[in-house]
Amino acid sequence: AAVSGADDADGGEGNGGGPATVVVNEFADLGLDADVLRGMRDRGLERPSPMQRRALPAIVAMRGALVAGPSGTGKVTAFAIGLVQNVDPRVGECQALVVTWGGVRPAAIQHEIREMGVHRRITVQIWGEKNPAGPVGHQVVVGALDQISLLVRRRELVLDCVRHLILDRADVLLAECFQSHIYEILRALPLTVSVSIFAQTLPEGVLRLASNVLPQSPALVLFCHKPRLNLDTVQQFHVSVEREEWKLDVLFGLLEIITNGPMVIYCNTQRKVHWLQGQMAQRNWATSCIHESMQHQEHERNMSDFCSGSSRALIAVDRAVDYLRIYPHVISFDFPTDRKQYMNRIGHSGEYGCKGIAISLVTERDMSLLCDIENYYSTNIAELSMDAVGFA
Repeated sequence: AAVSGADDADGGEGNGGGPATVVVNEFADLGLDADVLRGMRDRGLERPSPMQRRALPAIVAMRGALVAGPSGTGKVTAFAIGLVQNVDPRVGECQALVVTWGGVRPAAIQHEIREMGVHRRITVQIWGEKNPAGPVGHQVVVGALDQISLLVRRRELVLDCVRHLILDRADVLLAECFQSHIYEILRALPLTVSVSIFAQTLPEGVLRLASNVLPQSPALVLFCHKPRLNLDTVQQFHVSVEREEWKLDVLFGLLEIITNGPMVIYCNTQRKVHWLQGQMAQRNWATSCIHESMQHQEHERNMSDFCSGSSRALIAVDRAVDYLRIYPHVISFDFPTDRKQYMNRIGHSGEYGCKGIAISLVTERDMSLLCDIENYYSTNIAELSMDAVGFA
């Protein structure tokens, strides 16, 4: 299918192949179950992103789709909505399989689907070699491609009841030379399975895979560009802190106010991440931390703890954060070093139509950059007084 990458008027989608695209402006236009809409509201989803406006009708119908676009366009949220809508909670069998790459991504996808489907009582399991009991009673199974293919080969994962297959980050999977694993899984699935492919880019391998596994006329072939962040969805605040050593007390004052939802606390150095985690542990705050020098297994374990809710706060440096997740609250313990870094941070709380809160602790040396950010983006980063956060 021919795929266009041209921007359109409302944020950057191109559509090629398949029938004319149906566009929805509101989630309510999709005919979703009331419990699905309730779960979406709980997640803070108020309106679809530009990509989701075009992709969701086809994804919810599960007629086969190829959707590509960079991080931040709402692909995972889109297929999570489709799965939660289509899976039958009364059937205690695996009905949907999400195949992705490894690392922390399976845990993040599991969290997204679980939170979206909580009112429908949809159960989601990450399954791999360490899950000997199998996906008994779980309607959705998420796993890394190499683990899923190994279990299929051993006949330890039965896929007879699977009706929906999601191939997430197909471009990465194919780049890692896992094409044979993908086809191995496809051969084990019922012929009637609905396949949807999601990727960040559309190399020849992804297009070839799509032509082999999607219907001759897939419901949708869509390429979307990174949307511009809508600053209206993010409440931005700053707290002026006279001395660097006062920041810790100001932070705990903020934590007394912010009582719901996970949060990311940004530091500018690895050393500061470990120091802050130690200080919070002394006050009985369960936190996870990540940074770019961390060993893979430790990074995966810490992110899994955060995604599962075992720890409420994630303390991180910018380069280590998983851009898949939506974080309702973002706190910059250290102010960013430039405008782009600031936008990347607050974007975690305002993507996909969600409303978020971003709070920055600023000292006198940070004020010039804060003013520059306000002027450059024509935005207002309102001041919270130190009294308001319980620090007199």
